[in-house]
Amino acid sequence: TWCGYCPDGASRLRALEEQYPDRVFGAALHTSDLMQILAKAPLADYLGGYAGVPAGAVNRQGAHGEILGNRGNWQSLTDIALAKTPICAVEIDSTISGSTVSVSVLAGFRSAPGIEVALTVYVVEDGVTGCPQANYYNDTAWSDSYQLGDPIVDYVHDQVVREVLSD
Repeated sequence: TWCGYCPDGASRLRALEEQYPDRVFGAALHTSDLMQILAKAPLADYLGGYAGVPAGAVNRQGAHGEILGNRGNWQSLTDIALAKTPICAVEIDSTISGSTVSVSVLAGFRSAPGIEVALTVYVVEDGVTGCPQANYYNDTAWSDSYQLGDPIVDYVHDQVVREVLSD
């Protein structure tokens, strides 16, 4: 909520999800705000840390040898990843009953991958409100955040990581 560049990152992520439905799934790990989870720090350390926010990776790949990279690279990294023949398929089934969420994850490989493979499972929530969002693009006409205010009082946060279910 404090990072005024994050609305632009969220807009870019949303555009990727719309461009590649059922192939791109985003997850927003917040830092230093009310939506940060305890697992965030060790996960960021595992992924190699980051120089700024919003930072992101596509299949744990960033640009220039980094794992977490600048939002300006997300489109090209996604295009490269989706052009490759997948070595793995993941099936996720989830159900909600009251306040209980049950998740089953199955990963299958075409052949032995020959590399170290890691799977991270997140629980994400869309439609989170009540956390005003800083907006450095309030006066930038090309931005989706143009003239929405700084902060954007009624900002809706999507893809908010609420829990990491795997190690």
